[in-house]
Amino acid sequence: MVDERDICVHRDPVGRDRADFIIMCDLTGSRMPGRWEQLWARTLDGGLYEICCVPFFAYGLSLGDEVSARSAPEFEWVVDSVVRPAPGTTLRAAFRDRDRETVRDGQREIVAAAERAGLPYEIHRFGYLAVHYPGPPATAELDEVLDPLAAEGILEKETSRPL
Repeated sequence: MVDERDICVHRDPVGRDRADFIIMCDLTGSRMPGRWEQLWARTLDGGLYEICCVPFFAYGLSLGDEVSARSAPEFEWVVDSVVRPAPGTTLRAAFRDRDRETVRDGQREIVAAAERAGLPYEIHRFGYLAVHYPGPPATAELDEVLDPLAAEGILEKETSRPL
């Protein structure tokens, strides 16, 4: 049995209005063995599901990806594979600076840049967020905020897959 503390949930998924299904993602391949991410999805034809949230931890998954599912001992439906990747990737930003004011200000800057660029984002918790990242030039303004914060060691950033 999986402890609920080992499940990352999306409290406010960007595609909540389109989603009609919850599918689990095993995070072992994302360097988090024993952990799971609960993903909001939309049922498609042919046993496929469209991811309707911005994944926080799952490597290789992004908003809009079409995935297949399988049954697993832990959960009824688990992501099996990406059948049709959506354009772009997921950019994750995790603040490493422990000063609450620095984190708050940096997170506000990132959210404001994402909103100005029209990029969907979700906040997992204070200091940790994920942005659907289509790549340049749409992300130039976001990069102008993220790159200095990363260079100063205030945050770490990574993408779920190469662009």
